[in-house]
Amino acid sequence: MKNNNLYILLLFLLAVILHSCKKDESPEGNGNAEVEMENVWSAQSFALNTDYITAGNQTLKFTKLKYYVSNFVFIKDDGTEYKVPESYYLVNAADPASSKLKFKDLPAGDYKGLRFIVGVDSIRNTSGAQEGALATTNDMFWNWNTGYVFFKAEGTSPQAPSGFTYHIGGFKAPHSAIRTISFDFGSDRLKVRKGKEVVVHAKADIKKLFNNIDVSSPSMVHMPGPNAVKFADNYATLFSYDHVHN
Repeated sequence: MKNNNLYILLLFLLAVILHSCKKDESPEGNGNAEVEMENVWSAQSFALNTDYITAGNQTLKFTKLKYYVSNFVFIKDDGTEYKVPESYYLVNAADPASSKLKFKDLPAGDYKGLRFIVGVDSIRNTSGAQEGALATTNDMFWNWNTGYVFFKAEGTSPQAPSGFTYHIGGFKAPHSAIRTISFDFGSDRLKVRKGKEVVVHAKADIKKLFNNIDVSSPSMVHMPGPNAVKFADNYATLFSYDHVHN
């Protein structure tokens, strides 16, 4: 009799374990996520009004650093994608809270990566007056023909007596400054579950923005064009995935 009871107990425990595993493999509902975009300069944290040395041995001190990231897509283990609607964010180094990008009501599941663009898509560049991150009062807009400034860096440098001002944008060929960034989480998974908030930690290495750039010439870029494209090609390399918090 004791053996039978033990056998029944073991079967019950096994059924509970299998049910729990099955439930975890097929989560339901929606959860929240955050992408924390940490600005760095190589291995150190980035801050305004701090001296930095570029790879070309030029000294920079930033008084302003702002950029758009948008059109986020979260990629599940099975390859299916969730395109986040209205996902436009303005990261401002003067406002630490702006680096924490909030995403509500993501479908529950295990995600292996994400994709986004630096800049603002062509449709929203020409959609008239907008609100939130895309409000024209955010000091990131030229006009309805040229559109948004995607990446803005301003400051001082001994190599640029009048200072440097780089306003990078443009959504029209052949000088589009929109760049697509993809994060592969490797063996990590972002486990979105109902009632939980999970975090993707990413880094933006501002030093890479100035790869092969001489701040003495040009010290100003204020419109779309070949010089803006050089900066756009650089900011395509400065974003990287670091880790997740589940």
